Amino acid sequence: MGNSDSSPPPDANNVLVHSFQLDADADFCSLPICCPGKQAMFHKPKNFSSHLSNFIPYQEGAKMIEDINKILLETAFPNRQCNPFFILCMLLSILSVGLSSSNLYSGESNSILPSMGFLMLGLFLPYVIYFGLMIYKKSARKSGLLTFVRE
Repeated sequence: MGNSDSSPPPDANNVLVHSFQLDADADFCSLPICCPGKQAMFHKPKNFSSHLSNFIPYQEGAKMIEDINKILLETAFPNRQCNPFFILCMLLSILSVGLSSSNLYSGESNSILPSMGFLMLGLFLPYVIYFGLMIYKKSARKSGLLTFVRE
């Protein structure tokens, strides 16, 4: 009887004081190592409302927004489905297939195993590096933001 999905009432101490709008727009090619471009960020307001000023001074709030924006910039990774770095991985895979197949069909019997190994390595290594870097940046962003919130 009753609603099985009911949850306890929210804690009275957990009250949202203010929220800032995230500008999630990012450039097509956005990797801080070689071309950071425009990243997701919070815009610093010109001033705080009187309600928010009771909880946090403007200078402290502006510093907080700058610190969060720094974390977002340092941990950025292209989030579009077809970005230049993924296309580069595809090209490296295709190139490795071409190089390996030329060695396979050259007629040398003792070069089949090394060229097969190079083929498998060339096919998968670019993607392993790409997705490994993506997972690393995602976890670095999450841990950086959680560390910032805990401080």
